[in-house]
Amino acid sequence: MKYNTFYNIIKNLKTYKYITLVKRVKENLLLIVFDNRDYIYFDVTKGNSNIFSTKNALELDTFNASFDITLKKLFSKVSIKNIDIVNSDKILKIDIEKKSSYKTEIYSLQIELTSRFTNVIVLDSEKRVVNALRFVKDSIRNILKDEVLVDSINVPSFKYEETNIPDIMSYLEDRFQDLEKNKLNSLKKSKEVTLKNQIKKLQNSLSKLKDEEELINESNELYTKANELLTNINTTSNIHNEPLSKTINDMFTRAKKLKQKAKNINIEFSNLAEKIEFLNKKIILLNNITKLDKFYLLFKTRKNSNNKDNKNQNIESIFYKGLKISYGKNSAGNEYLLKSSKANDIWMHLQGLPSTHVILHTNKTNVPEDVLELGANLCVEYSVQTAGDYIVDYTKRKFVKIVDGSFTNYTNQKSIHMLKDELANPFL
Repeated sequence: MKYNTFYNIIKNLKTYKYITLVKRVKENLLLIVFDNRDYIYFDVTKGNSNIFSTKNALELDTFNASFDITLKKLFSKVSIKNIDIVNSDKILKIDIEKKSSYKTEIYSLQIELTSRFTNVIVLDSEKRVVNALRFVKDSIRNILKDEVLVDSINVPSFKYEETNIPDIMSYLEDRFQDLEKNKLNSLKKSKEVTLKNQIKKLQNSLSKLKDEEELINESNELYTKANELLTNINTTSNIHNEPLSKTINDMFTRAKKLKQKAKNINIEFSNLAEKIEFLNKKIILLNNITKLDKFYLLFKTRKNSNNKDNKNQNIESIFYKGLKISYGKNSAGNEYLLKSSKANDIWMHLQGLPSTHVILHTNKTNVPEDVLELGANLCVEYSVQTAGDYIVDYTKRKFVKIVDGSFTNYTNQKSIHMLKDELANPFL
């Protein structure tokens, strides 16, 4: 965050008279509600500090550390005495009056957005540290409880221009949109590199596969050589000084394995091709995402991998509104979902077309309409690449009969119409 931006934002904050509350809503994100109406966020992430606002509902965390208790105790429903910039640096200091029935106390909330000392510090009227987000013991500047806070010795020489901001909240909301857009683009680029590397590895494995005829020929050659040795076992010398019977047995074993591999090579080829196709569809889905929350929903890796589903490489699962949604990455994944899902889970499939199978794990609860729409959306995105109007059928798993592998017959279905657009997906 440039000083010029910081300066002009703080200049506009000076019009506020009242703080409704101050609370930490993320590990390094502070929310201040001014004048009982304006919600302004201060990001005190080291090296990436910022100020913004948003009307969107952010996913908030709850904190009850000593620092958070101090914020609630001292900065709830208080009058603002002064708002200023400290030391001509990216440091905001808000002085407040804390009134009780018998006295008025002065406290300060100092929000430091500098690169080295990014922090939030609570000070009393004598500049002693009451509490802090980060206590620091440093050769240049200590931030320790009950010690007087010393301003930085080095005064920066930032240049700035006075900028008129007609509507501070609209300006801060626009900043949030820009920040989200930049973050999304960065995450998408990083994820695309990862997916393309995965595709490259699979393509490399695919290119190394021998075809069925070549494997059969190798197997037959070994069988022929082994039989020749077996016929002449009493007259043939072994250059490796091993028992000849062991050499012959090894050759028969290798020939048998090659024959078995030839039998399954088409399955192996198909599995690799399906994985590559799935990842290509995933890249298309990634490129269509326009909202950060949708990126986190569809692409963020979950830390908890204890569930056996998470260890199955043929399926993927996401969680939305407390419900688990699973979908097959290939025919093996579709077959697994059919066998592992419960009777009252919702099964989804494209009508009249080959399709990935989607399972909504209901836990015997009603499934909201937007969860059904998300499931249908995933069914379309991971099944077809051509734009068009598609119908997704869905029914309870108990009404789905397995015919062979992942091929099914089903009854009692309902349908959702989904439009796949080459230019944009409304959900994303």
